[in-house]
Amino acid sequence: EQMADNELEFRLVGAIARNSQINFPEILLRAEMQVDAQQLDAQIKRQNMTVEQYLQASGKTREQVGQEMALSAAQRIRNSLVLAEVARTEN
Repeated sequence: EQMADNELEFRLVGAIARNSQINFPEILLRAEMQVDAQQLDAQIKRQNMTVEQYLQASGKTREQVGQEMALSAAQRIRNSLVLAEVARTEN
């Protein structure tokens, strides 16, 4: 039941974020992407791979990975801002 509630909340926040005009500074996106890059680097190292091996295994270019990181980071930022506004509004 808790998982279902969490999934519903996640979907609602995502829908609100997608249908809202949310602006945030570029530096926030770059910071979030830097965290993602550090996490990916750590994951690659844990698997005893090089970045080149990872790219080959994933079938992606550096640019594609960067674009995916940017999209993912932007969505997380939007979701966080939506949740913060809901929390503020609902006290």
